[in-house]
Amino acid sequence: MFPNVGFVLAMLALRREFQNDPVLWFGTAMSVLMLGVYLCVGGSLVKAVWRQEIVYPGRDEDVEDR
Repeated sequence: MFPNVGFVLAMLALRREFQNDPVLWFGTAMSVLMLGVYLCVGGSLVKAVWRQEIVYPGRDEDVEDR
């Protein structure tokens, strides 16, 4: 996720330098899209922990190796 954040911040910095509104709207759209992905992944994580699908004894990915 970090390279995407850097891309958006660079896009918004370019907008400030060149005073270009389409670049601002593109950077804003990318920010909103990244926020949506972040919330979706965070919600999926909370749901998986709530259902005890991860971070639960005996449900690790290497449980067969023991």
